[in-house]
Amino acid sequence: MEVEERAGQVAVEAIRCVVVHSSQWAQPQVQACAKAHAQEAERVAEHLRRVAAQRCAWAADAEEAIAA
Repeated sequence: MEVEERAGQVAVEAIRCVVVHSSQWAQPQVQACAKAHAQEAERVAEHLRRVAAQRCAWAADAEEAIAA
């Protein structure tokens, strides 16, 4: 293959290529994405638990105010 050097000279050089099947590269990516999704699902679930707890606390306060 012809390659141009910095000085502008063109030379013929051998080039080596490494072929990696996409499935070999994708497997770690799939695992990383699955882990990230699981972590995000846990964060969302924790947030929903906190919101539900606040809602229940407000309901108790409201019932006390109405009863008084």
